[in-house]
Parts: sequence; structure tokens; C-alpha cells
Amino acid sequence: MSDTSDSDTASEYAVVDPRNIPSFSSLFSPYSNKFGIDGKYLSMRFVDTINLIEMDDFVETNFLINRTYKCHFNQKLTLLMEASLHGHVKIVRELFNRFNVTVDSIGNVVHFGSLVKGATALWCAAGIGCIEIVKILVENGANVNFLTETKSSPLRAACYLGDLNTVEYLVEHGADVNITNIYNSTCLMIASHNNHKEIVEYLLIKGADINKQTKCGSTAMHFAAQANNLEIAKLLIAFNAQQLKNEQSLTPILVAAERTHHNFVYFLIDESRLHLTREEKIEAEELLGASFLNDKDHYDFNQGYDILLRAMKRRYEEHPIINKKVNKTVECYNNKVECQTVQELLDIKDDDKAIHFESLIIRERILGENNPDLLQSIIYRGAVYADEHDFTPCVLLWSHALKIAKHNKHSICKDLIRFTQVFCQMIKNNVTIKLLDLKNILQFACNELITIKKILPDVDCFSSEKSEYYSNMKSTLGLIIITSIALLQNGNKDDPMVGDLMKVIVEINKLELKTDKGETLLHLCLNYDTNVDNIFTTGICCFPNFLAMKLLVHCGANVDAVDNSKNTPLHYIGKFITDFPHIPHNSDYLDTRKMVMELLNAGAHTDFVNKLGVCPHTGYLSTLFNLTNNIPRSLKCLSASVLRYRCPKKYYRDQLPKKLVQFTNLH
Repeated sequence: MSDTSDSDTASEYAVVDPRNIPSFSSLFSPYSNKFGIDGKYLSMRFVDTINLIEMDDFVETNFLINRTYKCHFNQKLTLLMEASLHGHVKIVRELFNRFNVTVDSIGNVVHFGSLVKGATALWCAAGIGCIEIVKILVENGANVNFLTETKSSPLRAACYLGDLNTVEYLVEHGADVNITNIYNSTCLMIASHNNHKEIVEYLLIKGADINKQTKCGSTAMHFAAQANNLEIAKLLIAFNAQQLKNEQSLTPILVAAERTHHNFVYFLIDESRLHLTREEKIEAEELLGASFLNDKDHYDFNQGYDILLRAMKRRYEEHPIINKKVNKTVECYNNKVECQTVQELLDIKDDDKAIHFESLIIRERILGENNPDLLQSIIYRGAVYADEHDFTPCVLLWSHALKIAKHNKHSICKDLIRFTQVFCQMIKNNVTIKLLDLKNILQFACNELITIKKILPDVDCFSSEKSEYYSNMKSTLGLIIITSIALLQNGNKDDPMVGDLMKVIVEINKLELKTDKGETLLHLCLNYDTNVDNIFTTGICCFPNFLAMKLLVHCGANVDAVDNSKNTPLHYIGKFITDFPHIPHNSDYLDTRKMVMELLNAGAHTDFVNKLGVCPHTGYLSTLFNLTNNIPRSLKCLSASVLRYRCPKKYYRDQLPKKLVQFTNLH
């Protein structure tokens, strides 16, 4: 195709400067930008590229062959990478035979369920176990120890997949068996977790550091214990793996016990080469039994109790007797002291509640009072009580879990949703909510919002932090609705807790929280499309919500706040009236008029104009409620209108204070 009689085609490519090509796909057929797992479009794209390159008078070959192009899910690939990712041996071989390919070009690929940034073609080929492509790439100079942004090597990708042939080839050609990722995790660890026994054995023979620890202190034995891979553990022990502690002071046997891996735990207890002490064996057994009693997926009351009883007997069957270390009492566990003797444990055998509290206390003693591994069992036990409508222990347990999560700097997004849901269930069941509980949870919500808001300017618009921020806003609004109902039910205005609750809501209002659409809590409160969770809060968290709106306004919410479309809270009420015309909004028995009056009494401006040109003053406030038809606009509002519509912005924009300019632009 170097000689063409089509002058129009020639002129089209003659002006192409490779450095200024806007997108790879713009040069090709429509299908060339499509990306299919079956590689159909890859073959088409390859043919198109070859055809274009043959017009070598117009296109720089190296540039086009090695150029990175974008695909869906934020992927960035070269032809070599895409061919390697899908195992197209012929295309890979042809690329090297015909062109000067940059073998270690980097891009972003979706593999193993996530977006891997900084991957090379070799990483892609190793990750799918295509040994033929791996060999071609290595023979053409691919760096076997090239790392992705998270420091994942091609060898790690092969170990994750479990392809022994690829692992062996890479190691034989210089791959470092002890190279670590950003978490200091090794290939041996990932192979141990994924139960690839042959690879684990091969890596150990090749000198893999068996006792290397991650940044959180975990070893390959910890990963095997976590995944319940007993055969891997036996192999590691045969190679003299030590029973080291992680940063939570947990050995592999405790990790297995916490996850109810029964056979794994008892194998380690009976394994003489580990040299476990009597106390270590007993505590592993106690943690195993306690975990069976509070594990959502592996709950077994009888087995859990039997194991606890067996462990208690072990404390007394030999001398010296091993006494338990008594922890401080905790309110959510009914201030119970852990059983110290076999008889005390037998005495509570038929008391399910006492046994469950006993097991939670044991877990806290062994795991540590601030260990995040405590959370799942505490939350599960609280949920069981909530399902039984026994709300007091539920709230106490979840409050305890919330404190542990906060101490460990974990997200409490789900905790806030849980509390909103359970408080709604309490209202539906006519159970009084303690104002102290509400105040404490609202304060946690407020503190979490403060923390997340500080980092929002530095995170991506699709980040988990922003998602949590918006979710926490809705949970907080749900809690404020619940607070408004609880205050109404309380009726005691002299209760000092009422003032404390108000102070927290004032603090929340001062944060000036906004969604991505610019909606404040007051906007959300008046938006009928708002929902908190669509399930458990239905019937309580209804919108628009007069009681919550009144509470927000009373606690200093900005009644003139505008969203991204310049809608004030009054505009939201207007939209509600417009979209639901069949409702008698002007009735004294409905909340629409009450909401309007609450905003007007708080000084809300009626003549702000949104982006659609809608103004409440001349709209529904006048036509439906007859509230503004005989009331003149204020002098400052008239002045702002004259300035905005009669005077060019350039004459006043730089002459007036910023707030005054903003006020003018709202009219």
C-alpha cells in the first residue's frame, strides 16, 4: 500500500504528525477501538496497524507500534500488551519479527479483578500463564523483575495464578523469588494463600525467605492459616517455618482459630515441631470455641461450648494450674467477668446469652481489646439481638464496635448506616431511644465527616472517600430525623441532653456539607428523591421531612444555601409542589405550608432566581399560598436585581466584596 492512486487518501495521511494524533482509534475502522476478551477486535486492530504502517511515507512505524491507547475500565495498552494479555502468540511473534517493539512499555490492565497500573507485556503474559509468550518476551529482552506501581512482579502474577511452568521459567531466567510488593508481601505468601502447593515447594527450594514478614507482620504461615490451607502449612513447617506474631500479636494458630479453622488448629496443637506452650495451645482452643459461638457463617453453639469446656479442663489437668488473666469488665458484655473454673462454665451451659457474652469476652482477652478482628463477631451478635427486637444489647454492642473501629482508624460508614437502621426499627416498635445514645452516634458521625472533608480536595471524584462522604451525609441526615422524632417523644425541654444534641447538630451545620450536586443537608431534607437506605429506614426517614427541617433550621442551617443549579430550599419545596399537584399543599393539615413558614420565619430570601429562571417570590408563594403577593421585596434585593440585570458585570464584579457579588448573582 506504499503506492496509492487515491490522492484524497494520500493527502489525508500526508499531514499526520504522529506526535499530534488525538487518539489511536481515529486512524482506524470503528471496530478498532473495541476491546473484547476473545481478542476478535485485537486481530482487526493488528491488521489495521499493519496496513497503516505499510504507508511508511506518512506514518512513523515505531511510534504507531509502541503507542499506548485507551480502552474501557481506564485500561491503557499497547498492541504487545493486549496480545500478551489475551494469549495471542502469533501476533506477539509477528510484532517482534517485523518491528522494533519496546518490550517493557507500561500500561494499565484489568486483571485478577482489579486495575493494575504500570504493568508490562511480560506481567500480562505471566498473569494468564501463557508460557510461549513469556519465553518470546524474555528472549527479546523483557525485564523479569520489572515492577508495577504496587511493586507486583511478573513472578508474583504467575504465583497468584498458580502456573508452575511460568514460575520455573521466570526464576531460571533471573526472577527474584524474594522480591516484595508495596506491602512487603512475597511471592511465597501469595502462593501459600492461594493454595499452590507445588509453587510453594519450588520457591522454598529456590531460597524463598520462609519467615519474611509483611508490613503488618504476617508470614507465609499466617496466609496459609487465614485461607485454611493445611497442606501448605505442613509443607512450610517441614521447611522450619517459625510461629511469629503479626502486628496484632497473633501467631498463625490464633489466626486460624479466629476464623474457625478447626482441623488446622488441632493439627498445629498436636505438631511437636512447633514447640507451643500449654498456654498457647489452650488460648488457641479457647479462641476457636469462642469464634464458633459468634461467627455468622460458621456458627455452631454446641461445638463452640464443647471446645471452651475442653480448654477450661486443660487449664486444670496438669500442674501448675494456668489461671486466666481477668480483663476489665465492659458494659456491652453486661459487665460480666469471664468464667474461671470448669464449674462456673458448666453453670451457664443453658444460658445462651451468658455463653455468648462469655465467648465475646474471651475473644477480646486473646485478640486484644482494640483488635479490628473483634468487629465482625460483635456486630453479628448485635444484629442477632436486633432481629429479636432486643435493642438495648444491640446498641451497646454496636457502640463498642464503633469505638474499636474508630480507634483503628477504620471507616465507620457502615456503622452509621447500621445505627440509623436500628433506631428506625426501635421507633417502629415503640421502643424509646436514649438521647445519650443518639448524641454519641451523632458525634461520631460529625467527627467522621470532619476527617473525610479534610482530604476531599486531594482525592479523585470517583474515590471511595467521596462515596463514603456522601453516604455519611445521608446517614447523618437519617440520624437527625430520628433525633427530631426522639425529641418530640421526650417532651422534656429541661433535659440537659437536649441541649447537648442541639450542640452537635449546630457543629454539623457549621461544616457546610454538600453533595456533588451542591446540596446541603437542608436541601436533602426537602428533596423527595432523597433516601437513606431504601429498606430499614422506610416509613421513618421520609422526604420532604418537616420535623428534621425545623431542627436543622433551629440549629443554624443556612436557609439561603444554593445548590449547583442555584436552587434554595424554597425552590425544592416549589419542585415538590409542582411534581405532586394532586396533593392539597395549602392544607393546614399537611406539612408543606409549615415548611414554607419555617423558612420564611428564619429569614429565607424569596426572590432568588435559579438557573431555570424560577423565582419562589412570584411563583407558588404568591399563587398558592398568597404569602408574597402583597409583600414588597426588600430594598437590598431590589438593588441587587437592578445591578444584575441593568449593569454589566465588569462594572461591579471587582468593585464589590465577594459575598455581595454572590448575593447579587442570586437575584
